[in-house]
Amino acid sequence: MAATVTDAALLQPRPLSASELQQLDAYWRAANYLAVGMIYL
Repeated sequence: MAATVTDAALLQPRPLSASELQQLDAYWRAANYLAVGMIYL
């Protein structure tokens, strides 16, 4: 399967937006919360 122009554009690194950073932080906090809960049990 050959890469298309859109595929190449999607692979270019770019800074995260404020919304993406907030979502990443929320995910990280939830993952830590669940990990602590599993350790406690």
